[in-house]
Amino acid sequence: RAGNILVPVGRYNLYHESHVNNLVDRPLVSRRIAPTTWWEEGLGFHGTVMDTDSLGLSYEAYLFNPGRPDRVTPGAGFRDIRGQAATPISEKKAGAARIALEPARSAKWFADYFELGLSGYVTGFKGFEDADDGINQRGGTAYVIAMDMQYEKSIFGIKGEIVKAHTDAGANAANAGQDAWGWWVEGWVKFWPSFLNGSPFERDFKDPKLVFATRFDWVDLSEEHFDQRDLNRVTFGIGYRPVPTTVFKFDYQIDHSPSGRDGTTLSESGHGKNTDAFLFSVSTGF
Repeated sequence: RAGNILVPVGRYNLYHESHVNNLVDRPLVSRRIAPTTWWEEGLGFHGTVMDTDSLGLSYEAYLFNPGRPDRVTPGAGFRDIRGQAATPISEKKAGAARIALEPARSAKWFADYFELGLSGYVTGFKGFEDADDGINQRGGTAYVIAMDMQYEKSIFGIKGEIVKAHTDAGANAANAGQDAWGWWVEGWVKFWPSFLNGSPFERDFKDPKLVFATRFDWVDLSEEHFDQRDLNRVTFGIGYRPVPTTVFKFDYQIDHSPSGRDGTTLSESGHGKNTDAFLFSVSTGF
């Protein structure tokens, strides 16, 4: 595989399309630490090591142009580490890989689908000095590592990710190293109430579904920062799927940041208070 390739860090970046997911917004981890959608120019390999009735094991591994850790900040996290066709700022390279294990294919009493994933990304970067801005950026490496899982049984499902990121130097006041990490978990149930039978929502469709989903997100954008730049979010949503690849989503979202310090600029945070929002979207795939 060669060209513009999705970076295989976490499962969500590989399956980020709106009609595949239950809620309107992407997880905070997928916006601030392992950014989604994240693609880079590169080449590499993907394949299946084992594909039996009881076990599945697949992999993908790629070489990319270098990332941009010089754009990592305590406020925005690692979102701008993406190069995405920008002119490389050094001759360094980046690499990423993911392995996915399906350990319970034959245990239908336990799961209809169960996948565990382990992935990582690493990039080197060259130091530079900008006399006009007084910036002396030292070189080094940056990495993002992730573990993910997805479980489905009958009408129920649960999925989530935990991600850790580090850079030896970032775009902060001291040009120092930065660390961030976070996780999210989402559960859902698919159902169809009998009182909707024969209604316009059911009449012309073979197997429509309502999906109720709840997700909790938590991220720490800069572990070293004294003002605890933590963000968390709780989302409740219900989606109407007349067919599997089309969904109407209605969500209620609560953001919160435990940091109430004046002067902090935490985008998407509540600055010490809850901020509520209603969200709606329509998406389809083909």
